[in-house]
Amino acid sequence: MRALLIIIIVGLFTLPISVFHLLPERYLFDMLKSLEKRTNGRVSLIVDDFSRGFPLNIQLRGLKVSFKKRDILYMERAFLRTNPYMLILKGLPLKLRADVSGGMINLDVLLGDKSIEGCLEAQALSLKDIRASSFFNSFNDGLMYLRLCRSGNKNNGLVEVHNIRMKDLVYKGMVFPSRRITDMVASFSIDGESIRFKVVDIRAEGFNALFYGELKGRTLKGNLEVYTSAEEDLFRDFKDYRKADRIFIIPVKADIVRLLKK
Repeated sequence: MRALLIIIIVGLFTLPISVFHLLPERYLFDMLKSLEKRTNGRVSLIVDDFSRGFPLNIQLRGLKVSFKKRDILYMERAFLRTNPYMLILKGLPLKLRADVSGGMINLDVLLGDKSIEGCLEAQALSLKDIRASSFFNSFNDGLMYLRLCRSGNKNNGLVEVHNIRMKDLVYKGMVFPSRRITDMVASFSIDGESIRFKVVDIRAEGFNALFYGELKGRTLKGNLEVYTSAEEDLFRDFKDYRKADRIFIIPVKADIVRLLKK
């Protein structure tokens, strides 16, 4: 009787590992394709090849992430790890580490019955490696660091972009000297389709700026406070928004795609 009980316990313990390694590769590919169905075709994952490791690890090679049939990101290698035994206590943990050129992406989440909690981090990710950025002609390059966490129903994040290289932006016929921007740091929260910026701190040659507002869909709305330090008149097109000698407060309402695509 005791031997039978031990066999049952060992069998239950090894069952998830056995099933994982016996599943046909086609089934695992179908699991990736199911993501596209669950998101109504908006998100898709395409993998060139993958291999399984003990106990429950997957190495993905050539992972392409697309959103609405537009390439977002390409990862040379990605390592996925899980622990199904945690389902009994909390939920299914997923850990992903991916190499993207000189940068790295880490995902650590816990999938509950009706919830997702965890964090996504990107380190030293070049904007050139984010394929979607090529759609926005105003950005040439930059080095991004991102931390986005979800706890309960709250989504909060912090993004830093350094060594920015971009073109001037044209807003309502006025030229904004964004080519001088070198660094941006933004703290934000996500609520449904809205990204609410607690503050966006912009550092540039000749001026600094703070933006407060939100991005809802494609509409960016808020106020931009500009503090100039250069003697040259960088904001001559914005003279109607001058509040003091070197202070401008510019109300912003724009289609973010059209603004950055020019």
